[in-house]
Amino acid sequence: MPFDVNAVPAMIGWSLLPVGLGFLAGRLILPTLAKGLARRYDRRKEDTLPWTLRKYAVVMGAVLSVYVLTLQLRALDEQFARQLDWATVDIWIKSLATVVGFMALHRAVHRAVELAPPALDASARSLLTKISAAVIFGIAAVTVLSLFKVDVGPLLASLGVIGIAVALALQDTLGNYFAGITLAIDKPLRPGDYVRMDGGVEGFVETIGWRSTRIKPFSESVVIIPNSKLATSILTNNYYPDNGARVYVDCGVAYSSDLAHVEAVCVAVAKEVSAGTAGGDPEFEPLVRFKTFGDSNIQFTVILRATDFDASFLLKHEFIKSLHQRFREEGIAISYPVREIRMPTSALLPPSDAANP
Repeated sequence: MPFDVNAVPAMIGWSLLPVGLGFLAGRLILPTLAKGLARRYDRRKEDTLPWTLRKYAVVMGAVLSVYVLTLQLRALDEQFARQLDWATVDIWIKSLATVVGFMALHRAVHRAVELAPPALDASARSLLTKISAAVIFGIAAVTVLSLFKVDVGPLLASLGVIGIAVALALQDTLGNYFAGITLAIDKPLRPGDYVRMDGGVEGFVETIGWRSTRIKPFSESVVIIPNSKLATSILTNNYYPDNGARVYVDCGVAYSSDLAHVEAVCVAVAKEVSAGTAGGDPEFEPLVRFKTFGDSNIQFTVILRATDFDASFLLKHEFIKSLHQRFREEGIAISYPVREIRMPTSALLPPSDAANP
């Protein structure tokens, strides 16, 4: 149709409608929702998803306004309108809208990870953010290429072959990384925990990385363990579910001892030591459990509790000293190992006498 000057205001109005709606959503609707969510969940408005997406609403409105303008221009019976390749223009506008949409999605996912519960530590948040960014922008790239009629099938097939080759070459490294993800999600151990592996390695967890975990034993050295081995090992975490630890002290008394008296003395000493030693748990009722008849003593175990695993060593140290002193005062004996050797009478005679008895 011929160009009508009187239609210009209507064209401008229809073209500005999407950007106006986007501006309304980004400047009024979404901020209002953000304030309402902030009041409801007792957090800052900047920490809500509507507040994060407000800028993208304005940008998307501007892109849609450009698209509406092109729809009106291509309907004009003018030379410049007929000369333009509107199909290419549509592809560029759709590609721009796709990029803006996926950027908004990435920002929303990033904000959701930031607002995740505190149980998700910083390393896990960082990994989830990177993985989500790679997936989102990868899908965006494939979508844009498909809009430009690029056959992404061979590209995806090539990337798949390359991915398989890389995975085979780096299977140990990738295994450690995936094990690190498992440790970050499952959280069987945390920095500062005292752990013991079934292979005999034990100590305090210093750092948990994506490839390896560093454990510091009492020898002041550092043991670096690949996460794949740590994830498949049987772990004993002395700081889970809390830092408290039971202390087991093995002992034995002579067969002539009054076992009821021995039990009472051990419980009394355990209570005194627990109350007077830093890290002892005076609320815990000590236990004495007789176990077996040994070669020289009746064996038993005294059970105490420390409020912190570090303090368990000092608590055991003080209890052994105090119990040894109390046994001496009470006349309770801990027998030494005794061996009785018996020999035939003939072995004690001189060789000549043994031949002619």
